Amino acid sequence: MAASHDHKLTLPYFGDDLPGPLPTQEQIDSAEQILVEVGGRKVARVGEHYVVKCGEAVEELEVEAATMSSYGTRHVSTYPRSAHKQQVCLDLRQQIDQLRTLPSLGYFGGVGKQPMPDGIFWTGEGDEQSPGVNGPFYSENELNNALVGKTLLVDKIWNGRGPQRSQFYQRMLPVVLRNHASVFTHADLQRKNIIIQSSSGSKVSLTSNGDFDHLQTADLRVVLVGWEKAGWYPSYWEYCAASWTFRFNDDWPEYLETVLDPWPAENAWLHILRNELWS
Repeated sequence: MAASHDHKLTLPYFGDDLPGPLPTQEQIDSAEQILVEVGGRKVARVGEHYVVKCGEAVEELEVEAATMSSYGTRHVSTYPRSAHKQQVCLDLRQQIDQLRTLPSLGYFGGVGKQPMPDGIFWTGEGDEQSPGVNGPFYSENELNNALVGKTLLVDKIWNGRGPQRSQFYQRMLPVVLRNHASVFTHADLQRKNIIIQSSSGSKVSLTSNGDFDHLQTADLRVVLVGWEKAGWYPSYWEYCAASWTFRFNDDWPEYLETVLDPWPAENAWLHILRNELWS
């Protein structure tokens, strides 16, 4: 844990028991095994022990680094002899429950009282000049007003419309989105961000087909990665954000309900807002 009393973070942060010397910038720049490259950032394997996320999207990467150094990838457990979907989901549930034990810091926003990391709250260049939309927020009402404000911004500047839609949300959101606690949230619980590691050291990504019943090993570890959107969100956000990636061509939505408590009413409203406001 690396958060100070004023919730500001200092980077770089070095953990204990590193598996080997950290790679140099030269080694990172010359890495040949690129796993992902998109949006001004890339994920590369550097040497035997490290996978590094780097690139031009420095600000976003710093947010993710701060989140991981403060709250960590959650500890994972071991299983008896065969691994099944129920067991993996149980482990994920325990990890999410661990996140929820972190005491609220009294706001909704990114780690270190930064703006909300989710793209719904993005307003373009100079986000720091739009705290009413970007956050952080100190009540759920402020957060709801931000969604209303983003709606007005989208309609006025980008769609050339009047304020009627934002006025509609101004009336509706306080009725539906209320009385939710601020909880620490991964905010991107997709299968691509769930890594299953066997005792042999091999790793499997829980990819779109969700097929990991074939893994037969004495012990497995389940690790969450992809923390760049993590922060303090309303308690309904984790499930809603995870549901945005549903393709409804397999049983992942059903199994997710064993990992996260569903929020059906909140999910319906936030899904509409996400489609309208995400950039």
